[in-house]
Amino acid sequence: MTNKSVFAVMLSSSAVLLSSGIINSAMADTSTFISDSKTDITLSNNYIHLIDTMYPDYSYYDMTAWGQAISVDFQSGYINDMFGLDLSLYGVDDLKAAEGFATRGYFRAETDSSGNTSAHGFTKVPQYLLKQKFQVGDMQLSLFEGMRYLQDFGVLSTEDRIIHSSYYGVTSELENTRWLLKAGYLSRYSDTDTPNKEVMLTKDGKDIDYVYTGDLTYRSDDWSARYYYGESQDYLRRQVAEYSYNWDRGKTLSARYFYNQGLENWKNLSDFSRFYDNDASHFTLEARMFSPEWFIKAGYTYSRAAREYSLGRFDWNMSDNSLGNQDSMAHGLSTNFTNDGEHVLGIIAIRNITPEIKAGFVARYGFGMEYKGNHMNESEVGLIGAWTPEAVKGLSINVGGGPNYSFKRGYDNTPLLNSDGQWQQSTGYCFTASVKYTF
Repeated sequence: MTNKSVFAVMLSSSAVLLSSGIINSAMADTSTFISDSKTDITLSNNYIHLIDTMYPDYSYYDMTAWGQAISVDFQSGYINDMFGLDLSLYGVDDLKAAEGFATRGYFRAETDSSGNTSAHGFTKVPQYLLKQKFQVGDMQLSLFEGMRYLQDFGVLSTEDRIIHSSYYGVTSELENTRWLLKAGYLSRYSDTDTPNKEVMLTKDGKDIDYVYTGDLTYRSDDWSARYYYGESQDYLRRQVAEYSYNWDRGKTLSARYFYNQGLENWKNLSDFSRFYDNDASHFTLEARMFSPEWFIKAGYTYSRAAREYSLGRFDWNMSDNSLGNQDSMAHGLSTNFTNDGEHVLGIIAIRNITPEIKAGFVARYGFGMEYKGNHMNESEVGLIGAWTPEAVKGLSINVGGGPNYSFKRGYDNTPLLNSDGQWQQSTGYCFTASVKYTF
């Protein structure tokens, strides 16, 4: 039986279990469905002011976006301690949108007959799913069918900008104190800037009917190991291995290795669209330290993404219009530091100034990229702050910002050289602010 058939059977079986279970429990006591339920209402106001000179069509590109959103998230209790549902509703209103707003994923973009693009708010139902849970010995099995947020779920993840993105399909989780197994078969994606549930696409616009992924973690008292695998239909295959060791209380050292393999539809892409020829890899080593006063994460990464005619780049995503798991220090605030041959040193440091106020900084420096005799580098640095007032439960205010430097490039990641054949530096800066209140 093929991998596709296995996940198709899983999808059908889950639907049967859900329907038969709900029918059989129709006469059961359903009081816990409401009494154990939870509803969160969140008001969020997000602002980003981003200026960049990286790409060739502009020397100064304004990607500012400012929006207001409201979300209602309902999580039911379980009928017979087995069956329930989750439902979310989001609304977004555009307050400000500069010419490059569409790159930020806040608002729905519409282009008129004259080629002018404008921002529009929208409403959507980003999450609606039936859920089941069963106890199997010391293991708990959870099944989900429908639209769902998938944060750090195998090769996939959920993007959280002004609202969440989500996936449609069937997923499952099997867990006890030591083991966690996740599996999913997904066929649609709803991005942060659209109300629609869309087919996933290759970079040249061909349909991807499904993405499936499996994710296995083992946790001991002092260490954990994780392996996850995923494949988008005839397009990309990814494998990731991770090991973490707790060498002292509040101190963790972890290593992660990502391997991407292009399949038939990837290899058939044009040179412009394919950011590496056949396969690519990425390695990251991180140290994390927690204390009552500090959180510090420092790391090193290296990317290999060979490309015959240009500078390659490791790509996180399993399709052109969905989000892949980007658990690496190379995932920056302004760009991904994953060019072929790039070494990256990074640090995030946050201090608890008071129980309500945190402040810190983030910095990344990438080097080692070579193109036509040029040795290039890039960097970013930013200050960050957060305030969670104890007097207003559920309120959080976050700010951050700083400059970034990279190399000017084409949209296919090819470095742009001046008349002397030398690389050109691009500059930019970013300021973000968000206010969230959940009740």
